[in-house]
Parts: sequence; C-alpha cells; structure tokens
Amino acid sequence: MCSSDLNAAVHLTDDDSLLTRIELRGQSEVGGGTSSLSRLRANSIDLNYAPDGHRLRSVSLNGDGAIVLAGNEGAPGRDIRAQQLDITLADDESISRLVARGAVLLTLPRTEDSPSRTVEAREMDATGDGPRGLTGASFAGGVTFREAATGQAPRSARARSLVLGLTAQGVDAATFSGQARFEQEGLQASAADMAYRPSSGDLRLTGRDAGGAPHLRDEQVTLDAATILVQIDNRAMTASGDVRTTLRPRPWTPRPPSAGAARRSGPTSTSCGSRRSPIRAICGSRRARAPALASSPRT
Repeated sequence: MCSSDLNAAVHLTDDDSLLTRIELRGQSEVGGGTSSLSRLRANSIDLNYAPDGHRLRSVSLNGDGAIVLAGNEGAPGRDIRAQQLDITLADDESISRLVARGAVLLTLPRTEDSPSRTVEAREMDATGDGPRGLTGASFAGGVTFREAATGQAPRSARARSLVLGLTAQGVDAATFSGQARFEQEGLQASAADMAYRPSSGDLRLTGRDAGGAPHLRDEQVTLDAATILVQIDNRAMTASGDVRTTLRPRPWTPRPPSAGAARRSGPTSTSCGSRRSPIRAICGSRRARAPALASSPRT
C-alpha cells in the first residue's frame, strides 16, 4: 500500500502493519536513524526497510547526494558526496557496502592521530565490517588524493585508480595505479604504481606505463630506477634496478673562486652503485650506501 503527498511516498505491507519503503523527492534530507548514518541529503532519497519494518536494509540517493557517517565517540563523521549513492546495510545497520558515482568527494576529517584527507574521483566502491565501519574503498577515474600533513607541507597524489585501507583513525594504506603522481613541496615522484603508508611516511614507486618508469626529484637528487622507496619526512631513499641519479648541491655562499670548486659546482650524474650518490643503491648482488650530500661544496 502506498500513501503519498507532494514530497513523500510511504509504502506499507499488504496489511498496513509494517513499513517497507519511504520515497522522498525534492531537496530531501534525513537526520539520524541508524548507528552508522548521521545525515542524508539529496534531490531524491529512497529508504528500504527490512521485513521487520524497523531496520533499514538499503538507502539510495540521487542528485547532489551527501552522506555524513556517524563519528566515533562524538568525533566528526566522514563526509561522502556524489551524484548517486547506494548504501547496503547489515543486520546491525552498519554499512556493508557503499557505491558512489559521479563527482565523488570523500572527506576524512582530522582526528587526534590523523590529518584531514580528501579523495576526488568519478567512482567509489567501499566495504564495511560491522563496528569497524568502512574498512576499504576503491576509486576510479581522475583520482586526486590530498593530505593536510600535520606540521608539514600538504601532500597530494593523482592516478587513474586508488585503493584505500581504512581504520577508525584514518587511512592505513593507499595504493595508486595508472600514471601515478605524488607531490609535496620540494618533492615530486611518479610511476605506474605507488604504495603510500601514512603511518611510516614511506612511498614506494614501481612499474612503467605511459607516464614512464619510477622517477623521483627533490632539491638535491633526480632519481630513476626500477624500484624506488623514499621516506618522505627525512628523504631517505633506497633504489634498485638500473639506478640513475643526478645530484645537485644545495645553495651555498661562494668563496673566492678556484679551479677545484668550479669543477664541483654543477650537477653530477651517477649510476647504480656510485659512492657519490646520496641514496642506497642495490645493483644485483652488490649493495652500496653512499654518504649524504654535504651542505655545500668545499674549496
């Protein structure tokens, strides 16, 4: 049975005793209602109920959809926006799956242990696990990831696709694929695939595609290799497989010119295993760890 007005239609069981579905139309908004959903907003919202008529089974939002998930212990909830959102709920009304399409924006608010982050893409497919909430999300199409690193310059990455490992505290891991690019002030990196671990600050570059092989550049080093691992905070680098580096001295106050200083003032190209490289290079069975660059050339 269905009763309706200009903005809402309510569907009941044949005996009118239980609620089966609610349809909301025209700039609709729903607040609360489950332990996992704090607020829903869209041009149209469909709420589908379990056979008991009390528990939500699924929710669909169409047209400028926005969902705010319930936060932990009063903390701000995660915000998800898209043109279309479909949510499947488990028996305890926790989110078991969330699919978003069209102009997707995921906002992960800052917590005590994690900076704020956003992800933009054309598509998102996320899964959840009961009280743990959302545990993973995959994104596709023009992915842009931004992180407001606490006490540091912001970090950003772009790729064709992204897979996030999620915890209650934030992002556990981020894997970018397809012409991936990473940027922070003074550091740029690119590869077919990038694996980022926010807790340790490690960034691993692997694979070649149309965007080229793994490549990294900071204020002192340009590095190309089959595999590159960089610790973003202190710029410690490890590379393996056809390693090529170009070294640039840091700015320094000139002293009276000398022939020796002139020879050392420009960029220096090195190859795998060179003792002049500021990285740890692994070449087959040979390993070499070179001393760090000096702050300025000596005369």
